[in-house]
Order: sequence, then structure tokens, then C-alpha cells
Amino acid sequence: MTIIENVRSLLSLYYHNLEIIIVNDGSKDDSMQKLIAAYELESTSFLFREILKLRKFGDL
Repeated sequence: MTIIENVRSLLSLYYHNLEIIIVNDGSKDDSMQKLIAAYELESTSFLFREILKLRKFGDL
């Protein structure tokens, strides 16, 4: 399946509050350009900060 087919399949699912996150892994194929063209995507700045509660590995 292509990236477009995969996204279309995910979008066809019916879930409340569905959010699809696609990570650009920096590959050199044209997946990002295909997504931009197919879904009229626009660039946005997004910053997510969450403070994680960590424990030492031996404490698990």
C-alpha cells in the first residue's frame, strides 16, 4: 500500500476523537509531497512539552 492508501484507510475508520499522526522520518522518497498534494496539507509549528515522571532502571 502507498502512504496515500494507508492514510485513506485510517481516515475511513470511525472512532471518536481520532487523531492520525504521520511522522516524517527524513526518508528521501516523495511520501511527504504525495501527502501534501493529496490532502492539501499546510505547514504548522507544533510544540509538545510534557514532564515525564522517571524512575531509575533498577527501581522497576
